[in-house]
Amino acid sequence: MTDTSQLGVRRSFRMRRHVPRLRPPHAISYQAFSDGLLYFLAYFSLLRATGMWLGYPPTQDENATVDSGPQQLMLYSLIPFTLLYVALNREAIGEYIRRIPIGIVAFCLLILASTLLSVDRTASLRGLSAVLVISVPILLFKNRFGGVKTLAMLRKFALIAVFANLLYTAALPRYGIMGGSLAGSVRGLFLHKNFFGQFSAVAFVLLLPSPALRPYFTWKNLIYAGACFLALVSAALSKSSTALVLALVGLMALCLLRVASTVPGRSIRTYVLLVSLLLFSGLVYFFGLTIAADVAGGFGKDITLSGRAELWDALLDALMGRPWVGHGFAMFRQPDYIANFTHQIAWGPRSTHNTYLEIALNLGIPAAALWVWILVTRFVGKAAKVPRDPLERMANARDAAVMLIIMVGSFTEAGMMLAPLATWPLLLAAMPNGRVAVASVGARIRRRLAKPASPRRSAEYA
Repeated sequence: MTDTSQLGVRRSFRMRRHVPRLRPPHAISYQAFSDGLLYFLAYFSLLRATGMWLGYPPTQDENATVDSGPQQLMLYSLIPFTLLYVALNREAIGEYIRRIPIGIVAFCLLILASTLLSVDRTASLRGLSAVLVISVPILLFKNRFGGVKTLAMLRKFALIAVFANLLYTAALPRYGIMGGSLAGSVRGLFLHKNFFGQFSAVAFVLLLPSPALRPYFTWKNLIYAGACFLALVSAALSKSSTALVLALVGLMALCLLRVASTVPGRSIRTYVLLVSLLLFSGLVYFFGLTIAADVAGGFGKDITLSGRAELWDALLDALMGRPWVGHGFAMFRQPDYIANFTHQIAWGPRSTHNTYLEIALNLGIPAAALWVWILVTRFVGKAAKVPRDPLERMANARDAAVMLIIMVGSFTEAGMMLAPLATWPLLLAAMPNGRVAVASVGARIRRRLAKPASPRRSAEYA
């Protein structure tokens, strides 16, 4: 005989609705924690790359005696937090690594070969580790949030940094203004006025208001416009002619990209950009020497770029000594090692004053040529792209302008790329990763293969 009471119990149990367990009011979701950690890593790596700190000595000769303990502590503290984020997002990061373009992989292999064959393997490994620790958070941030949010993050950091440096200089001019041979040059929280000038030039382009966004007169736009003006003032106060030229290059790049965006067709825009770059290079080559002396004299310098030409001639012998794998990663960022090849130069250079030459000296000529090819192709691809969304379009133009600023500045300044300095993470954030271009090419190939052949072509192959 069937027990109806048991059936009722079972029926009531099966028909009971599932009530979801409520989250405690102060709980944080897994994704929110992971994203918050990535934001912290990105801002902290930018802070470490700039090297901003309190109480740097005012003269250039005392820079070598600066205690690097706080900066090393900041660098090492990035490692456990980065490993934690990697552990929380293993699958996404694994997919990101598998989609790295082959050109980047080849360049990384050349870096590894140069490090293993370095004249001082310990110094090269230490330099490579510093660059990796600075680079990974920025690359992960852009992979997670995309270009628009990455640009917004950079703009916020530049906004805070511009105000912080000027307030620090106004409150403590003894430390914010350099003395000695560079007396009167503002450097703020940075170690050197050149670093402050380079960062200010990039910040000027990042903070420049967008004419496509409306309404114009909002508190946010006014604050960013004021910070943009102060960034340009900071570049001038640093008394760095390179910084002022880079700010002008960035502004001209934005204007050029805005005009190029009206050209229909990406292929035509690519040709227009390439022709514009060639014409600009030719203009500089043929007419630059005639006005270079006047421009350099206006900044208190000579036609030899303050002795840079003499320095580069001396370093060419060192380049030819190890042309294939170089002297080792980061070796020519060390003043003591540079002095071995420049002891005959009276003014005692502490760097190569040319990032491309520095990369060739460290990694070899093939690696430097490959890196230039990666830069040029990424820049042209970024500049020729015109997204439909206004936010994406302005972000794309700013990224291309930042890339051009750093690429041009690398001709006369060292350490702007592949170094744990401010411009390197900014370049990484601005560079396209190359996956979109590869995906689009693959999609076009698949469409062509899937497209049925024409009757005439079928008859020819029959």
